Amino acid sequence: MGCDAGAARAGGPDLAAGLEATPDAIVEFLAEIVVRPADHAASAAFKAMAHRVGAPAGAAQARALASRDDIWSRLGELRMPALILSGDEDPIAPPACGQQLAQAMHHARFELMRDCGHLPALEQPARAAALFRTFLSEPSRHPHCAG
Repeated sequence: MGCDAGAARAGGPDLAAGLEATPDAIVEFLAEIVVRPADHAASAAFKAMAHRVGAPAGAAQARALASRDDIWSRLGELRMPALILSGDEDPIAPPACGQQLAQAMHHARFELMRDCGHLPALEQPARAAALFRTFLSEPSRHPHCAG
């Protein structure tokens, strides 16, 4: 899918309509994309979350994603520290996108998670939590965020 915010508008599947018409089939389809196929626990967790959220909210989210503004040019305005986690097997936002995001933000740190897809906190919660804990507990490692 790449890093282009408009990619969802450029002729891809209409996930919102799919979620409204055939929610179970779309959730199965998405589960095969967002988590690594071999990670059955993460797949089951994703499906359970999607069903709890429900088709109407999922469709609204899909519409919001498809119509979002491209904000890449404004990321440099952010002044807070950020931790960017990227799965090395993410087909939706490959690691190069995470690296671009971190570079566009002046105060971001990029971490590549091995053997991980699109949802690092779901697929590798202990590793993701450790990275967040380290990031949050070491403010001296954050770039200076003043003005």
